[in-house]
Amino acid sequence: SVAGQQGRATTSRQQHWEQYRPYWDHMNQMSEVGDVRSAEQSFNLIVDDVPSQMTTMLYNTVLKACANSGDLKRAVEWRGRMDETSVRVNSKTFGKIIEAAAKDADADEAMRWFGNLEADFGSNEVAATIVLDACARAGRPEDA
Repeated sequence: SVAGQQGRATTSRQQHWEQYRPYWDHMNQMSEVGDVRSAEQSFNLIVDDVPSQMTTMLYNTVLKACANSGDLKRAVEWRGRMDETSVRVNSKTFGKIIEAAAKDADADEAMRWFGNLEADFGSNEVAATIVLDACARAGRPEDA
């Protein structure tokens, strides 16, 4: 049956994907500590084999590394790669860029990306709080 074939194909893809799980786990650990270079290396090892429904999460994991290290420039570059490769973005994508801007004490960029987030996904309290942090770090409490 067609359903049986689809089920076997899904199981096969899941089994294939499981061999890459250690790389994903490593990438997530490196992202937690803001090690952008290591996260990017893990990304490059698995990007071609990630199931399509997980692609946004894969990119967002690299963005998490950028956010945790305060590397706004790299975060914006990765966001550009998402556009170039037609990867769907979500509110978390914008949130990570806003967080990178905040940790870089770049209030203007944090506010700009927050505006993009609101335009595409509506209001987001967590991101708004991060923008307040960006203003504080930039020594601009009056903009908060």
